[in-house]
Amino acid sequence: MSDNKYFRFFETYTAEDVFVENENIMEALFSSLDEEFNRDYKVKMRYHRFYISHGDERYIVDVSKIKVGNIKNAIETIKSRYDRFDSEQVYDETVGMLLDVFGRGKEDVVFLNEINEQGVEINMVDDDIIGKKLRFCVYGRTFAISGRSMSKVPYKFDPSEICSLLKYARITDWFENDIECVVSKIFTCDLKTDKLVLLAEGNRVLDIVDIDKIDNKYIRSAKILILRDDCVKILILRNDYSKADIAGVLERLISGRDNNIIANSLPTTVTKPNIIIPNQVPYYRRPLLKITAGEFAELRKEVQRINKIKRAKFRDYLAKDTNEKMFGYGGVCSICSVEMDSVNSFAVKDFEAESISFADGMEHMFKFSIYMCYNDFYAAGGWQVEKISIGGMNPFMWLQEIVAAEEITPEFLHCNIRVKVSVQALDSETIEVRDAPPFDFILSPLLAAKWVEDNAG
Repeated sequence: MSDNKYFRFFETYTAEDVFVENENIMEALFSSLDEEFNRDYKVKMRYHRFYISHGDERYIVDVSKIKVGNIKNAIETIKSRYDRFDSEQVYDETVGMLLDVFGRGKEDVVFLNEINEQGVEINMVDDDIIGKKLRFCVYGRTFAISGRSMSKVPYKFDPSEICSLLKYARITDWFENDIECVVSKIFTCDLKTDKLVLLAEGNRVLDIVDIDKIDNKYIRSAKILILRDDCVKILILRNDYSKADIAGVLERLISGRDNNIIANSLPTTVTKPNIIIPNQVPYYRRPLLKITAGEFAELRKEVQRINKIKRAKFRDYLAKDTNEKMFGYGGVCSICSVEMDSVNSFAVKDFEAESISFADGMEHMFKFSIYMCYNDFYAAGGWQVEKISIGGMNPFMWLQEIVAAEEITPEFLHCNIRVKVSVQALDSETIEVRDAPPFDFILSPLLAAKWVEDNAG
C-alpha cells in the first residue's frame, strides 16, 4: 500500500466511495496523484466524475457533490495540471463545471462581486456576435450583466459651475451644454469594477475603458462619441463611489485628467477626518511581553513629553503601537471589547478612586485613566468606583512595585475594577444606585506609565 495518505483513498475504497467535497480536497487529491505517479497520468471527465488513468491503472473520483467556496483556488488546481487533462475540451468542461457549481443560485452581480473579492481577473466583453450586450468574461466563460443593476447617479452637479471652474484652470474648452450632456448621462452599476462603459439604446456597448486610463489622448478620440445622441448612458461599473469620486470621473471625462478641482469645490460638513490605523493587529491577539525597567523609564519620559504639548490628545498616543511589545489599543475598547475602524470612536476618561496608601496607612486619591469607546465613556459618567486592583495589588502598592521593578511582567498590566452605577429613569427625579459586575481590562504599557506619572509626587 502507498505511503501517500491521500492516495490511500484510491486503494482502500471502491469507486463509488471516492468523492471530492470541496476545492481543498480536490487540490490534496491531485497533489497525491502528482506525487504517486510523478505527474504521469491522464484525466477525463464524464457525468461529474474524473476518470484517472496511469498505465493500466484506473481510478474514478466523484465530483458531483463538490462545493466550491473559493473559485480562484479551485481553477488554479485545474489550471496547474492543464497538461494532465485528456484534451482541451475536457479541461474546458471541468472549468465550466466548477464555475457552474460556484455560481449556482447566485445573481450575476453577486457572482461577479464574489469572484472579484477573491482576486479573479474579470474582463468586460464587447462582442458583435452576441448583439453587443454588456458582458463579463471569467476564465473564458461569458456572463451577461443584468440591466436592472444600473441606476442614475443620485448626486447633483452644476454644469455652469463646473464649466467655470475648469475653464478658469485652463484645462478644458468644453461648453456648458457639453458638460450638462455628460452629467445627465452618468449611471452606476454595482459591479465593483473600476471601468466605464458607453452605452447606446438597449444597453448596446459603444466603448469600454478603465477609469484610470481616461486621459487627454482618450478624450480627444472619444469626445464626439460621448456627446453623440446615440450615447445614452455613461455607466460607471461601481455604485459605492462618493460624490467626490464621481466628480473625479466627470473631471477626467471633460479634461482628460483628475486634478480634484471639481471635488474640492463641493460643499462639505466634514470637520475632521476619521483617524484609522491600518494593519495594526488587535492587542488581545498578542501575548503580553516582559518590559525592562529601562523601557518603562522611556515610556514615562514619553508621557511627560506629551503632557507638555498643548491640545495634545492622549487618546491618539494610546491608540497606536510603539513597537511589537509596546502595544496600543487601536480600534478596540478596553472595557467592552467593541471593535471599530476609526479611532474617532474612542476617548480617554479620567477617574479618581480613594484607596489606602501603605506608606502612611492613610486614605489617598488614586488617579487613573481608561481608553474606551464613546458608549462606555458616557456610561462611565454614572460610575462610582468602589475598588481598583492592579496586578492583584492595592493601587499604591502597585505604584511602588512597578517603579522599583527591574522587569515588569505581564501581571503588572492586569486591572480589576468594581463600580456601582447611578441610574435615573427617564422623566423621573429618582436616582437609584445599583451594583455592577466587576470588569477586567489590560493596561497598555504607555497607559501604565501614564498612571504612574499622574500619581507621582
